[in-house]
Formats: sequence, C-alpha cells, structure tokens
Amino acid sequence: KTGIPDQYAIFASSILLAGKSNEIAAAALQPLTESKDDRTRGMAKSTLSMHYWFSGSHDKAIELAESAIYEDGLKDRNTYTNICCYYLKEGRTDKFRKLVGEVHDNSPVFTHFKAVSYMIEGSYREAGIMLSRLFSEASPSYPDPYVNFAVVHLHYGVLDKAEEYAKMAAKASAMPELAVYG
Repeated sequence: KTGIPDQYAIFASSILLAGKSNEIAAAALQPLTESKDDRTRGMAKSTLSMHYWFSGSHDKAIELAESAIYEDGLKDRNTYTNICCYYLKEGRTDKFRKLVGEVHDNSPVFTHFKAVSYMIEGSYREAGIMLSRLFSEASPSYPDPYVNFAVVHLHYGVLDKAEEYAKMAAKASAMPELAVYG
C-alpha cells in the first residue's frame, strides 16, 4: 500500500505473516509472483508459500516453493528450510532426502536436516554424530532437533539422555507451524 520497492514489500510481507496477517501479506505478494525479475518472483513465491502453509493449503505451499527453486532459480537458505519442513510434515521423505543431498550448507538447520536424512535411512550412528555436532555449535529454538536426538538416544537405550533431550524439546517453541513435532 505504501509503494515501497518490491524487495521491501516481500520483507514486509514476511513480517506480516509472522504476525498472522496472512491475507494482507498474500494480497501484497500475489502480484509479485508475476514479476519479470527472477529473484523477485522467486522470493515472492517462497514467502507466499508460507501463507498457504499456515492456511492449510500444503500442496500449494510446496508447489510455490518448488517453483521458486526450480523455475526461478532461488537458492536461499530460507526457501530450502521451508520446503524441507514442508516435505517432512507431508511425509515426502524421498523429496526431502534428495534436496538435503543437493544443498551444500553447514548451518545448524541443515546439520539437523542431514541427521534426519540419516535417521530416515536407519543410520542412527551418523545421525547421532551430526546431532552431536549441531548441539556443540548451537542451541536450536525449535523442538525437532531435540526430539530427534532423544530418538537416537532411545535407539541406543540411553534413556537418561533421551529424557534430557525430550525435556529440552518441550521447552523449545520457535515457529511451531513449521516444526515437524508439535
């Protein structure tokens, strides 16, 4: 409504989404998904995907995020993080594992995703190594890594550590809409 440049409108819309003003954000983003600029179009689609996710239209959210990545060439951490969460929540583990294997990112969130990928294939030792590394470098604010590390400890029968990480998971609360474990 203020006539700000497209990049700022996308940023402002992401703030509106975080504040639960989904319809206002969607109205601002929709025209930007048709931009002639690949980056603007991709970022608008990626951000709009969150609106659809929060609104319960998960297939549409995935479609937009995939389009941002594969059609518009958007290769940013936020888009990759969101689509990985979408894939996991929807049980699309093959797509999740393929994408995690393609992304070369050593951030805490992708260290976690790599651990999840190992868990999916039943490689708990490798998952434990990745999660140990994650927790030596970061303290995630969302529950998923804690739950997964609790599961790794359960797998090996280390119940005290499993309980410790399960309790930490219960205290982590950032972005519950995207967390695989509510």
